[in-house]
Amino acid sequence: MCKGEDVLRWPFTQDRDAPPFRVFPIQVGIVRFSLFMAIKVAEHALLEESFEANVRDYTKIINYYGKHNLLEDAENTLVVMKQRGFICDQVVQTTMVDLYSKAAHLDRAKEYFEEIKLLGEHMDKRSYGSMIMAYISAGMPEE
Repeated sequence: MCKGEDVLRWPFTQDRDAPPFRVFPIQVGIVRFSLFMAIKVAEHALLEESFEANVRDYTKIINYYGKHNLLEDAENTLVVMKQRGFICDQVVQTTMVDLYSKAAHLDRAKEYFEEIKLLGEHMDKRSYGSMIMAYISAGMPEE
């Protein structure tokens, strides 16, 4: 039987007696590469005239870039979204606050947080939570 951190149980099962399987580093690399390629394909599709994109399509791509600390790619996607005539709503702005929060860029997170305020909508817990995490990441939890 396999032992160690690389041993996992069958996914999505409650069966504790299910046989273990190993996850090799190459498999992790393939999954990461596959996700990256899927994002690149989605990006390309968003630029096609025949594809009817919506704001959430762009938000998902921006979120992916944020999770992988690809801030410039996230900003470029946001610019393309605006050029295509989409309005940056609170969800998109909160995503930007969140990605800059995780990257410890407090000033940029503040800028997007201020843009959320300018929308004139009721701000939700996620927006505030992302900004709080930005302060914590910057070492300023008392703010």
